[in-house]
Amino acid sequence: MEALTGFNGPWVYALFYLVFVGIHLAGVGEALKVMMVISGLAVLAIVATAVVLITNFDATNLFDVAVTDAAGANEFLPLGWYGVWAALPFAMWLFLAVEGVPLAAEEAKDPANDVPKGIIGAMVFLLFTALLVVVLVPGAAGAKAMGASAVPLVDALNATGNSDLATVVNILGLAGLVASFSLLFTAIAVWFLRYRVLGIYRVRYQLPQREKCQHERLLYLLYLVFSLTKW
Repeated sequence: MEALTGFNGPWVYALFYLVFVGIHLAGVGEALKVMMVISGLAVLAIVATAVVLITNFDATNLFDVAVTDAAGANEFLPLGWYGVWAALPFAMWLFLAVEGVPLAAEEAKDPANDVPKGIIGAMVFLLFTALLVVVLVPGAAGAKAMGASAVPLVDALNATGNSDLATVVNILGLAGLVASFSLLFTAIAVWFLRYRVLGIYRVRYQLPQREKCQHERLLYLLYLVFSLTKW
């Protein structure tokens, strides 16, 4: 957001949270439809980037990071096992994307057949798009430069002279990141629902006692997130 508009900070976070709380108040099905549209736009950004960068690909750019003295370091893993460990938080975001499939099981017409197909399809698709980004982006603009970049797809396009497409990809990429907010809301809403069934959160979190408290749960979630946020 800051690279695109120059704005960032708590008020920006609050705006996006309020938007997605509003979407979820309309219902889980509506939220999933919005997430599908936004995710499709993000995939379009990745495909467009791959098509452009493949003409600038140079395999030597993948290995322009100096090998460190970290444990297990070599030309392929210049930062060693530390680099692998540091990349795990980003890999967990892919897990969240796959986890979105079973979270939507209640919206499926045939969960027994649709959910396994969805999980396998999500894993294959994520592996494919992840390989496109991990290989083509540093291969076109250099692994060292992209490792220091906050927006590698955008910087790779700018470095190869595709500034107009970089702006479009920045917008679509931001949309894809925002879509993950929706998934997190869905996940936590389901978590609250399961704990309500078990009779746990009513005592611990002192939430409303009514059986139908979807609105209160989401508003409480908004409060909880911002009370735990480092400002």
